[in-house]
Amino acid sequence: MSKKNIKIGFVAFISVIILAFSPLKISANQTNPSNMIVTSCGERQIIINSLKKDYKEVQDAIGISNRGGLIELFVSPKGSFSITLTNPNQITCIISAGEHWNKKNNLVSMDQNL
Repeated sequence: MSKKNIKIGFVAFISVIILAFSPLKISANQTNPSNMIVTSCGERQIIINSLKKDYKEVQDAIGISNRGGLIELFVSPKGSFSITLTNPNQITCIISAGEHWNKKNNLVSMDQNL
């Protein structure tokens, strides 16, 4: 692994930690509707309810980070997903979101698509 990759990974890791434990709420871009998700950080139950209501995403996996944060994966039947990190004060941040989530046992080999 190159020094550049390590540095980028470290910066991303620190950014996630700062977001997760920050008392600030960061809003989505209000001028572009395609960027509208939910507030990036907020009370855990509000974030979870919003993921379920707005995106039909429900908890699919859960774990505890080495620093004590609760990491959860929420997935919809259509494949959208969100990864959240909750601090001990019950502040939850969406740290990643996307589409086309597949469980490992459902993956198609890339060779089969060629």
